[in-house]
Amino acid sequence: CSGGSSPAPDDASGDACQSATLGREVPERTCVQSRSDSQWYRCRDGNWFETTSSDSLCSARHPL
Repeated sequence: CSGGSSPAPDDASGDACQSATLGREVPERTCVQSRSDSQWYRCRDGNWFETTSSDSLCSARHPL
């Protein structure tokens, strides 16, 4: 971190993420099970973060 900024909370709205698995951009808080490693990821602040299939912060879930 720089400039005294702090990370956004998990429920903050932010940027969308590009999903290679779905072949499209998805909104913040979308959870996708990755085709490459079968792990779950949640879109937050325009980036993917590893999560679980039961993540209560997912606004939508896309299993394989």
